Amino acid sequence: MANPKCSDEEFISLFTKHGAPETGRILKCTERAVYKRRSYLSRFSQITTPSKLPTKVYPHRDQLEVKNGCVIVGSDFHIWPGVKTRSSKLWLTTACDAHFFAMFIAFLKLNRRSRVQ
Repeated sequence: MANPKCSDEEFISLFTKHGAPETGRILKCTERAVYKRRSYLSRFSQITTPSKLPTKVYPHRDQLEVKNGCVIVGSDFHIWPGVKTRSSKLWLTTACDAHFFAMFIAFLKLNRRSRVQ
């Protein structure tokens, strides 16, 4: 690296405390340059990548956790009550197929366990 604006220790401290955008503002360089230096330092195990900064908390969002199972995510349906569009029919078909497929796999696993014992 040519002419760093601060030492590796100072950079790691800034990056850990403030994250990439703010570190770029403090050092008067681009965010891309900050990530490039972080990547360079990660090769020598001086900093971990990806960053271990705390994640943002969004109190207005529901926090859900699925331990065993699958999640089908869809958005932007533009559904109106009483109207069955192609997208809504396809969504329901996909969800039902996935549900029955998951039940079938669970049945096979259960059946396999009973044969082994």
